[in-house]
Amino acid sequence: MAAFNKISSTYKPVAEYYAGKSLFITGGTGFLGKVLIEKLLYSCKDIDKIYILVRNKNNIEVNKRMNQMLNNPLFTRLKQNKADCLTKLIPIVGDITERNLGMTPADERLLIEKVSVVFHSAATVQFNDPLPEAVRVNVEGTKNIIDFCHKLKNIDMLVHISTIYANCNRKIIEEIVYPPPVDFTELNTYIQTVSCDEKTTTNILGNKPNTYTFTKAIAESLIEKEHGKIPTVIIRPSIVGPIKNDPYPGWLDNWFGGTSLFWYTSIGLLRILPGSADGVVDIIPVDYVCNLMIVAAVKCQRSKLLHVYNSCTSECNPVTMNELTKLVLQEKNNNYFTYPKVHFTTSKNMMMLLSFVLETIPAYVGDIWLWITGRKMRLVKLHSIMNNHREKLEYFTSNYWQARCNNTKSLIVSLSDVDRKTFCCDSTDINWKEYIQTYLVGIRKYLLRSND
Repeated sequence: MAAFNKISSTYKPVAEYYAGKSLFITGGTGFLGKVLIEKLLYSCKDIDKIYILVRNKNNIEVNKRMNQMLNNPLFTRLKQNKADCLTKLIPIVGDITERNLGMTPADERLLIEKVSVVFHSAATVQFNDPLPEAVRVNVEGTKNIIDFCHKLKNIDMLVHISTIYANCNRKIIEEIVYPPPVDFTELNTYIQTVSCDEKTTTNILGNKPNTYTFTKAIAESLIEKEHGKIPTVIIRPSIVGPIKNDPYPGWLDNWFGGTSLFWYTSIGLLRILPGSADGVVDIIPVDYVCNLMIVAAVKCQRSKLLHVYNSCTSECNPVTMNELTKLVLQEKNNNYFTYPKVHFTTSKNMMMLLSFVLETIPAYVGDIWLWITGRKMRLVKLHSIMNNHREKLEYFTSNYWQARCNNTKSLIVSLSDVDRKTFCCDSTDINWKEYIQTYLVGIRKYLLRSND
């Protein structure tokens, strides 16, 4: 710890460190990537260039995808106050799963000469992608990034985005890299010779609940094994929620994580959850994760060691399932029903019974009322969708972890007052009542496009 503080005290302020530097970002068009790009351009205005790897996805050419991204409300303050900074954002056609990242030789030469900081956040986040696909993107893609970083002439830092749930087979998650569930080379050879049906995949996963957490764990070990002399940081967020502070509190662009369950709870459709009322839910705002990525790159860029930072709340600022659902229900967003609480159970039979009595029957009754009053019936369909989401998240609502954050605490302490405010990543300052209000407003405003 003393050595860390001694080294970090010699570093420049965050914005000053990035001045004149060129960055390379994968996953830049995703939820986390967009927030990272906006923050870098707005708060580190003297950055030279930000190169973003973009695929020609769904036959939509790269420039059109970039324009779609920049038309997102997230970039409004940047356009209004620092529009010239947008010219620093340069798309590079490519794909992390391809050799040389699928770039043209000219683009590769350009990046090799220019780039000094790499943020790797591209991944498939679907829980149950087929194992070969998850390996191809999350593991092979990460290896391709490491190989690319070794070519860079002026590499200062590689920042890799993982998840605390890569280690969900452990109840206490330290800020270290754990042994991989399997050897990557052996796994790769094996899945190329067998058909990865559901039974085979389950056997391979072992104590991991899905292909996402399994492959992210292997990617971490690959980073540790092959980063060599490249200064490297692994950032492990928990469940990533909408923006808490800036640029726009509540902003989000997807229904992933617990977002859908929060909404169904707020409108009274969700009344039963698998798990314990006293179980701790670990949610972290997306801007806190991105700010941690930005400052960790600065603070560790002279160290050849691999640094791991958990971006989480379970240890520093815990909130239970019961507390969280009560806060959601207090917001009184109930469009269909008014119901005072959510029940919790660890029994599958009780889960089915309570769901039928407290959710399914009211959904049918509600649809009958909508039909009688001349409105579109929707509640039974919504309940079916909600039930599917709940089943996918059952492992994470039924199990609880404590993610240690000593490294993150030390990093935050090492920041100046100005940088600590500009790049806020201290989870102890989250007021859960205020954040849940912000969360639900964000769902209505940015996902449902409602002005109410």
